[in-house]
Amino acid sequence: MGGTPTKGVDTTGWFDSGSAIAGGKGCWCCADGACDAVCRKCESSTSPYPLCSDDCVGVEMPPAEEYRRARGYVMTVTLDKYNADPIDDAPPGDGLTRSGCVSYNQWRHYEIQTHGAADAGLVVAVDAPVGGIYAARGRQPTATDHDVVARPPNRFLPLTACDVGAPTTWHVAVQLGAETAGISETLFNMTIASRSAAAEVGSVVPGSACCGGFSHWRVQDVPSGAALRANVTLSAGSLHGLFLQYDTCATYDPMGAMSEQCTGLCTVGWLTTWDGISGGRQNKSAAVVTVPTGMSLAESDKRRGGTWYVSAKALPGESATFTLALELFYPQGGARAPPPPYCSGTDRYCASQTQRDAGDLLTTSADDRGVPLTEESAAAATRAAPTRAAAVAAAVVVVGASRWWRRSVS
Repeated sequence: MGGTPTKGVDTTGWFDSGSAIAGGKGCWCCADGACDAVCRKCESSTSPYPLCSDDCVGVEMPPAEEYRRARGYVMTVTLDKYNADPIDDAPPGDGLTRSGCVSYNQWRHYEIQTHGAADAGLVVAVDAPVGGIYAARGRQPTATDHDVVARPPNRFLPLTACDVGAPTTWHVAVQLGAETAGISETLFNMTIASRSAAAEVGSVVPGSACCGGFSHWRVQDVPSGAALRANVTLSAGSLHGLFLQYDTCATYDPMGAMSEQCTGLCTVGWLTTWDGISGGRQNKSAAVVTVPTGMSLAESDKRRGGTWYVSAKALPGESATFTLALELFYPQGGARAPPPPYCSGTDRYCASQTQRDAGDLLTTSADDRGVPLTEESAAAATRAAPTRAAAVAAAVVVVGASRWWRRSVS
């Protein structure tokens, strides 16, 4: 701020003249063109005039034909046209940039179209602090109606629709709240970039998630005997969990989160957990999540051939960047699932090894194994085989004798 010297003075104002006042000091404490009455108050230590000086006492303001220095300001005007044209093809990599400005309680709206799995993943980012980046599928977002929102300090928002293969229209809005929120009116550049939501086994894909939302990838052609496995490694931030879901995207089940389960043909690995007693938070920077193979009594066999979804869930109000490594896992012994640990009610003759180990006396034979081959002919085997009635009677006799013997011993 400043200006060139101009003629005249106000009745009160700043007088900057080295010839009138020793040392070139000025007077700001004059009233009605005279400094005497006001400036004598400078002698008090509690003077309300911090700029006045004893040198001003008795000084008359110069007449109008003398020079004074006028104070002023410089205003800069920048013209930046707001472009609200729909974005039909967001490129990958660095994407494209839309500039804009936003003032208090103002919204700037953008429409972005995706066409399939090749561009189903979007990342929207701004380079200046704003009140929020809101997004909604198929409708304009509002403060109360939106799918996901990134608020300060987050400046980017990943977006992926559940059906990654279907065209999706995203509506994104940049909003600035009231002046009392403490964020200033600003110019900004918004970058919109796309990424593929199709992932292949054996690949390593970069990813990001934010603000309680999901980022999805679709993995096709998983063999029926294999279990999909995902290795996630964080490079920044914290991630809530990683889901593997058959044939559709995962959904968050708060009750499942407490028991480390999710609904249906799904499994989840939690990277952020809370202690049930102290409430203390625990974070992991990496995790390995594998579709259950049913190789133990603690898990079911959830392997299925076809399409699986890998879904990364962010924590509310937090962001994360990471990499996903996708591979197949075959349980020991091949791709075949183990026999059921207990007999089914529809099995005619069954005695599983699990039941044998439990110590119960069984009335039937028959683990799941084939009859050993002999050199005898089929006819000879038929002649030697007892009748069904005889076999049942023999089994009853053996059971009765065994029970009598156990009672006698005890």
